[in-house]
Amino acid sequence: MEKNISLYKGSIKLRFVFDHEDTEKHEYYLGDKRLYGVTYYTGIIDKSEALKSWAVKQMGLFFTDYLGQPITEELITCGKKEYRNVSKEAMDIGKKIHAWIEQKISGENPAIPEDEKIRNGTIAFMDFQKQHKVEWLESERLVYSKKYKYPGTADGIGLVGKDLVLFDFKSSKPSSISPDGIYPEHAVQTAGYQLAYEEETGKKIAYRIIIALDKETGEPRFRKFCDNKKDQQAFINCLKLRRRLDELKKK
Repeated sequence: MEKNISLYKGSIKLRFVFDHEDTEKHEYYLGDKRLYGVTYYTGIIDKSEALKSWAVKQMGLFFTDYLGQPITEELITCGKKEYRNVSKEAMDIGKKIHAWIEQKISGENPAIPEDEKIRNGTIAFMDFQKQHKVEWLESERLVYSKKYKYPGTADGIGLVGKDLVLFDFKSSKPSSISPDGIYPEHAVQTAGYQLAYEEETGKKIAYRIIIALDKETGEPRFRKFCDNKKDQQAFINCLKLRRRLDELKKK
């Protein structure tokens, strides 16, 4: 599917190509030129500690189903790849939770999902909404920075009281590294969206909220990030470092 949007009073025309069935299909274009988005640049942040621990855990869980059985090379190969299967499933669930929330914020009345994990994610969102009574203004807001030449998609913009707030929804679970499923790089990611949104609109975001929608319990956890300037500078540093590394790879 494709979404076309005009920003900066029509002077910037972005094309967003995506596929609801393929979680990897997520591309931005300015004319014929493909642009890399916010998460490409924040991807440079080292997450190896959390990822290694999680991948090993998934392999361990995979082998518990085969206790007492002969361990073959084929089984070992499958076990080593298990984290990819789990990751793909989690991304699919996350996409469906996001799609449901987008409909809800847009004023539609989507049916409660039958799948338990997707349903739990939507219940967590409704619980957060009931507690904080956000006045939603925009959902899945495409943004673009003319100054730094990058696009991105903010999950939601809304008012909490009189404060203009940028929201990001995660379907991550608590872990030994992050008890609430929210990580430092999420602050940098949302700062990238904030920077571009403020540049285009002239409006000031008071702070950002990351909401972790637990797929297992249906409980919301959230964290507020208020150090806007520090987090924006951290994002700019990620962008500059990633671009320089990409240049060096071409030499």
